[in-house]
Amino acid sequence: MERIMAYVLRVDEGAHYRGYFETLGNDLHVLQGRVGGRIDVFPLSGELLVIASDEGMLQGRPPNRMVLRDGRAVTVLFGDLLVVRSRGEEFASVYVSDKEFIEASLVPAVCIGGRYYVSHEPLEDWGEGV
Repeated sequence: MERIMAYVLRVDEGAHYRGYFETLGNDLHVLQGRVGGRIDVFPLSGELLVIASDEGMLQGRPPNRMVLRDGRAVTVLFGDLLVVRSRGEEFASVYVSDKEFIEASLVPAVCIGGRYYVSHEPLEDWGEGV
C-alpha cells in the first residue's frame, strides 16, 4: 500500500491540538479510521484538500477548525482532520512548506451559545508525529 504524509489536526472536547505530520496508508479504510467514519473532502486551495468525517457534527464530535478564505469564515469542520494534496484522482503527500498556509487557513473553532467563533486558547501538544 502506498503511504502518504498528511498534516493531522486533532481535537477533543475542550482541547485543540497543534497540527503534526504523520505518514499514513493511502487507503480509504485507513483514512476513514483516522477521521472516525465516512470521509468528506473539502478543497482548501489549489491542490490542498481537507479530509473530515462527513457526519462529524451529527455524531457529536467537537468543532475542530474553521475554514478561512480571504480572512472570512467559510465553514466549520468537526472531529479529527487530515490535510493532503491531490494528484489527479489520488491523494498525495503534503509538503512541509504547506504548514504555514494550512495553519492560517484552518483556525481552531469553538461553539458558544450555538454560534462558532475562532478559539484563542493555546494549542496543546498531541505528543505524536514529526
